Amino acid sequence: MTELPPIGDPALFIVLMTVLVALGASSVMSGWAERRFPWLGVLVTIVASCGFAWVGSQEGIALDTIPVAFVEILARLIR
Repeated sequence: MTELPPIGDPALFIVLMTVLVALGASSVMSGWAERRFPWLGVLVTIVASCGFAWVGSQEGIALDTIPVAFVEILARLIR
């Protein structure tokens, strides 16, 4: 089996996947409350979770990695 390509910018990827998981999960919860099935929310949540698995397999992600990635990206934007 071939290996996945390396991640170019892990901090940016972690921030993007965190935002996508949050949006997807909120869409799933909203659909559940309205008694409908949110296909797009489920798809976004699955894709973002696979992205986290990809980062975790190469970089080793932990709970303290996520806030550090947000601070790093914010520092890049300010600089």
